[in-house]
Amino acid sequence: MTGNKTAIAERKDSQLQKGLMWVSVAWIGGVGAIGYLTVPGSTASPVYLPASIETAETGDASSVTQITAKSRVDFIVRFKDVEAVKMCLEMFKADPDGARAVFAGWAGDYDALSGMSLKKTSYAGELILTWLRDDGQRPNRADIIAKQQELQSMPVVKYADPDYTAHAGDTPQ
Repeated sequence: MTGNKTAIAERKDSQLQKGLMWVSVAWIGGVGAIGYLTVPGSTASPVYLPASIETAETGDASSVTQITAKSRVDFIVRFKDVEAVKMCLEMFKADPDGARAVFAGWAGDYDALSGMSLKKTSYAGELILTWLRDDGQRPNRADIIAKQQELQSMPVVKYADPDYTAHAGDTPQ
């Protein structure tokens, strides 16, 4: 009887080892595929790096390529103790349109928030604001940096950062 239990235990250990081996193979294969897709020279979409990296190569923020194919840019903004912002954060989940209306009414008093609308809120108490240039053109790196600095200069803003989206693929030359 003891030999039977030992054989069963060994079979279970063998099955467990095989299962772990297949999980490892699948994980390594997945990581390899990601690495293959991000190798320079691949046919994937280009990667757009933060402005500090791109402008370090060219030395001129205005000559850098566009970050997205869209004409809108999202900013993650943390405001100081502002009642209207608190109200937006509290009501967004239940009534997103109402929260957007509250934000629009409050934001009208600030030139820096011109062209910005409330996209969503974060659990960390930040507002994700979408910015569309007044002329409807696609903002370039210099425009985004200028808007970020304009937002950060507001006395009611703790921080404002562009919400960059990374894409696998080539980096711009």
